[in-house]
Amino acid sequence: GRSTEAHSLVRELSQASAAEVLGVLDGLMQVAGGVDVKIRRELGELQLQTAEALKKRLADLNMDQRLRLDHCFARAYAATDQPDKAIEVYESLLRKAPRDKTLLRTVAELMIECGSPKCLVGAKSKWKRLETLEKTGTQPFMEARYHVALCCFQLKEFDKCRQLLTVTRILFPKRGNEAIQEKLKKLEADVRRQGKK
Repeated sequence: GRSTEAHSLVRELSQASAAEVLGVLDGLMQVAGGVDVKIRRELGELQLQTAEALKKRLADLNMDQRLRLDHCFARAYAATDQPDKAIEVYESLLRKAPRDKTLLRTVAELMIECGSPKCLVGAKSKWKRLETLEKTGTQPFMEARYHVALCCFQLKEFDKCRQLLTVTRILFPKRGNEAIQEKLKKLEADVRRQGKK
């Protein structure tokens, strides 16, 4: 809540070494994970200002530092309710590391949160890719499968959603933890209700 001090800190940081600035940016995101939405947004704004200041010195950064800076921008955009910008940066990062499961999951979750048809189509594609990268029947596989079905449901692709859930129930009746099994059952009930309308 001390915005004047925060802005003063950003000005001071702009003179610090790239390594120090990136360390502070990483620290800001760790803090942001455990606070409410309002504070997270303020921290995101602070992170964005700090990242912008560091971007002016891009020539001084090595490839690893530039990559970290891109991650910082993406997380800051997400924290400040700019999902389109965050997705754009994450998509660029994914082109460099297409099999990075953590990155894929982050982008897929952000796209579901965005909720537009375009975002949901992108999310479905990302969850399908995650599904292929996970061992069949494991918890991460089941989570990816659930999200593919959820995207189908939200895109009003009810037949596809129903087929996917039916196949999943038959092939993996006891796979995944209780929470994911409950989510699958609820989604199956939701899509069944759609069929009755």
